[in-house]
Amino acid sequence: MNLAIEKTVSLFLLMLLGFLLRKKVQSKEQRSGIKSIILSIALPAMIFIGLQKIKFSIEMLALPVIVLTFNVLIFYLTDFLGAAFKEAADKRTLKMLIPSLAPGLSCFPFLLEYFGEEALANAAIADIGNKIFVLAILYVIGFQWYYQLNQSVGKKGGTQYKALAKSLIAEPVNIVILVAVTMLCFGINYEVFPSFMKLTIDRISFIMTPLVMIFIGLSVKLNWQQIRAIIAVLISRSAIAFLVSAALIWTLQINDPVMRMFIVLFPQSSCSFWPFAHMSAVNQKTSATPVFNLGLGLNILAVSLPFSIIVILSLATYGEPASNPLLLLLLATVMLAAISLPYLIRLIGKKVFAGERRGATT
Repeated sequence: MNLAIEKTVSLFLLMLLGFLLRKKVQSKEQRSGIKSIILSIALPAMIFIGLQKIKFSIEMLALPVIVLTFNVLIFYLTDFLGAAFKEAADKRTLKMLIPSLAPGLSCFPFLLEYFGEEALANAAIADIGNKIFVLAILYVIGFQWYYQLNQSVGKKGGTQYKALAKSLIAEPVNIVILVAVTMLCFGINYEVFPSFMKLTIDRISFIMTPLVMIFIGLSVKLNWQQIRAIIAVLISRSAIAFLVSAALIWTLQINDPVMRMFIVLFPQSSCSFWPFAHMSAVNQKTSATPVFNLGLGLNILAVSLPFSIIVILSLATYGEPASNPLLLLLLATVMLAAISLPYLIRLIGKKVFAGERRGATT
């Protein structure tokens, strides 16, 4: 069996194991504990090792800027992508979640498994731009919407912004990235650590992929209300990401296969949980009309993770040919056409029906 297919089957078996364990791990607290281990221990260890084994260059700092630009682009396009959602609270919910990325749960494990530590290190640095958008910019936007809808409330947001700054500083992944990049800037690498410390960090990083796959299996719960509309938005988002990836690879003439696959896979990451946390905090501050639709937000998160896993796994299994700009352009065109076709058919049907009615009345 092909090595890539073997890895894919292995990862799906781990997800199946998580699915079968759902009755054993039913409480929200238990699943939150697994997620905390992933995001606070295993992922930082994996990122630290990946960053320490690369040759850092100043050019790599362009990656966070590119990702942040992608976040902003999707933020402004979400009004068009979510045209089927008419309620203002639904539109605001989409604009908080759809532009966000959660590569830690949906992309990092596959980059490591299929393309190695170099791809993971690039992704960790690129994620700095996404974190700025998700943790800081969306937080501010969420509270700005709250104050616009509740103009009688004074802007006493200083405490919240201080708390935000503290959370950014205290985030384990951010600390690890800062420490690792600082060490690289001073020419200090992973080899300076004692053997027992390196062994400990290595062993912690090994649990990352199995835990993520099991967590995905535990967490997949689909409420079929709104699912079709959400999938349409996610397909459109994925198609735009393909167009952006193709444009970057073609414009910058990137030939390195690992970098090309990173550029293709990273924007396909699932939506982040952090904007949902911001939305929950905002909604708790008002007893009037909610600023966000939290039910819709949970559905988006539930659909986004398996959707991204399917896309990323398919591309990773296909390998380097998936980074061909022409193929990416074709994929984007097919996806956008598939989304547009039902609306075109419905529109044509309405016009034909209206014409028949006018003919009957005459």
